[in-house]
Amino acid sequence: MATLLTTGTTSRSANGMNLADDVAADAAGNYFVNTGVELIYIFNGDSASTVLTAVTQKTVDGLAVTDLTATIAAGERRVLGPFPTDVYNDASNYCQLTFSSVTSLTVLAFKSGTVNV
Repeated sequence: MATLLTTGTTSRSANGMNLADDVAADAAGNYFVNTGVELIYIFNGDSASTVLTAVTQKTVDGLAVTDLTATIAAGERRVLGPFPTDVYNDASNYCQLTFSSVTSLTVLAFKSGTVNV
């Protein structure tokens, strides 16, 4: 079963948000509550590339919208998103992620904190 990611929030505080709060990617996939503003941080610490797939739920004229795929090279850190809710959310308002390999792969869902001007 896929694992739920806890969504972190950035801030202007001295502590900010720690990217080391990322977690090992689950071989069965990960998912997060998607409000349309979340981003995903991925670190591939493996010696081989991996493919992340953000599963789309939308159809147009009865045809499925193609899933978003991103190749994450060995040693690469990547930020993806945001993910429009009408395209990526399932019935539970989750965005589903799968990976071609999870060896030394970590992932973190996060969003921007409130901006007071």
